[in-house]
Amino acid sequence: MAHFQEGFTDAVTAVAFSPDGSRLAAGSMRLLVREKGNPFDRTLIHLWSTRDNREGLPPLEITRYGSVDELVFSPDGLRLAVAQSGQRACVFDLRTRAETVL
Repeated sequence: MAHFQEGFTDAVTAVAFSPDGSRLAAGSMRLLVREKGNPFDRTLIHLWSTRDNREGLPPLEITRYGSVDELVFSPDGLRLAVAQSGQRACVFDLRTRAETVL
């Protein structure tokens, strides 16, 4: 069993392992305490190393609101496809962190 981050409180909505098993991606929605309106601040993609159980970089931030429903790594592990609620999709290049909206 692995423990990835002490105090992580985001609502996780999807997870995926890279093809070589070296990384775990988790789609999440950051929770905020608000009196009115949407309790979620933003949609994030966290990338952890399964070798040392650490998050290597700051999370990828998706600029559109909506939960992450599906995550899929490319066969070479260099890109990550993200499907969101509301039929939105994008691909992140994990080397450059560039997002392409589909």
